[in-house]
Amino acid sequence: MPKSYFFGLKAKLLDRFSRSLLYKGYVRASPGVTGLTVILALLGSLRVGRVTSRRWRGLILANGLLAYVQNRLYELFRGDASPLLSLEDKAADRELVNWQPVSQEALAAMTFPQRCTLPPVVLLGGETLPRNRSRLLFVGNHAIWGLDVPLLLNALYSQENIFPRPLGSHAWFAAPLANEVMGLLLGAVDGTQYNCDLLMSKGANLLVYPGGEREAWKKSSDAKYSLLWGDNKGFARMALRHSYTIIPVATVGTEDAFQVVADFPLSKVLRLGGLIPAPKSKQLGGNAFQEGATLPLLVPRRGRTKGIYFKLGRPIPARLVGFGFAEAGEVDSNPYVPTDQEVIALRDDVRTALEEEVAWLLKYQAQESGGSSTSSTSSTPSKAPTHQVRSKL
Repeated sequence: MPKSYFFGLKAKLLDRFSRSLLYKGYVRASPGVTGLTVILALLGSLRVGRVTSRRWRGLILANGLLAYVQNRLYELFRGDASPLLSLEDKAADRELVNWQPVSQEALAAMTFPQRCTLPPVVLLGGETLPRNRSRLLFVGNHAIWGLDVPLLLNALYSQENIFPRPLGSHAWFAAPLANEVMGLLLGAVDGTQYNCDLLMSKGANLLVYPGGEREAWKKSSDAKYSLLWGDNKGFARMALRHSYTIIPVATVGTEDAFQVVADFPLSKVLRLGGLIPAPKSKQLGGNAFQEGATLPLLVPRRGRTKGIYFKLGRPIPARLVGFGFAEAGEVDSNPYVPTDQEVIALRDDVRTALEEEVAWLLKYQAQESGGSSTSSTSSTPSKAPTHQVRSKL
């Protein structure tokens, strides 16, 4: 469980309690107080009925165990909470690396309500996937409200037997319940560099949307299926660091099934009209607390699309020529540190490839909706570039 859990409140409380003399006195006195309570309760139970007496004894046992556990736990963070938090982080790392996806049947059941209310899902381009199905970074355009993610995961898992771990905004993993649901059921990961390094060093397949919440929370003035990446390029840096193969994955259809009717002023509401200042970093609050952040309010539009379409583009290998990098499927022991120019070049290549895939899908969607034949439309787009960076050694 990360230190940012519950928006950082857990770590702050542990640090405060670890140094509090008042709490220390309470913990030290709790065994004696509990023992005195036990004696008084036992004496009192002699004068009450059998049912009440059993209830009191059960409460005595529960309070005794609670006092003992609290006393032992306090020893783990007494004076300094960092060792306990570090131990917790290591356990979270083990869980992160060893997570296994649910069965295909279970994922199909979880996405069944969504698939019933939306048009049928169509996944194209599976033949372009590399033979080695590891060390893949799927990079997509985020549909409105992120409705595309469960559908894409289910399609990839059922048709190609691939389950990429989605990288999410920090705010989702700071919120209780959302962290557990996304992490345990969908294998979603807080998209920090540390987590990416950890998973990529093991060759895990990942799914990332560089547009993040801004792209998922499109405003009514934004064009449908537009890429709103800003200056985001972390995915390209990580792909180069670990010599990953990038798979552009375009989606079309969701934003035709819904219409944005209003832009809810989410940031103003959460910050009480500006009384709470906007955070300097998105680490805890994500995009929701940023100045000007809005949430699109949607209404369904029937009959505007016949399907939710996904298209896998040709792979873009971020290979390092002559650097002695690990081959696909091996573990990187010495990640490369790319330059900003290399990162930007790869980011732009992927963006161009993804925009071409979206344009191709829009034409495919138009043909499907118009009922015309698609036999002459190839599902294989033009050849994507192989992004190679030469060693400076």
